[in-house]
Amino acid sequence: MVKHYSRRLKCTSWTFVVMGLLGVVGALFHGFTARRGAYAMTHRHHHGPPPPVNGTEPVSEKEFAAYDLLKAMSFVSFIISVTILHIGKQGLWAIKSNISKHPIWVNSLKRRFIFKCILIIVLSIVMCS
Repeated sequence: MVKHYSRRLKCTSWTFVVMGLLGVVGALFHGFTARRGAYAMTHRHHHGPPPPVNGTEPVSEKEFAAYDLLKAMSFVSFIISVTILHIGKQGLWAIKSNISKHPIWVNSLKRRFIFKCILIIVLSIVMCS
């Protein structure tokens, strides 16, 4: 079965790998620049570039809440991106090893895939509420 759909599975798996890597890079970037993003979100009414942030200025309550939210969102998106990356790597692994010869592994892949899909859905619901 895997051999029959290997071309489609390979394309889909590489798409998952690329999207997972982009998500990991984006999550890391936004996680490390959360303070600048929080400052930009809380001081939108000002025109011009923000003053340099060197870590010694006091932080307002709104800015801290935005910072905390950005850090939490970047962590959750990092976990989701790693999960998507792992799904893609599993698909590529299945093609490489011709996993259709091993029925035990097929069931294991199905269970892990279903678990990861449920994890993505639950985390998406948590982030939206």
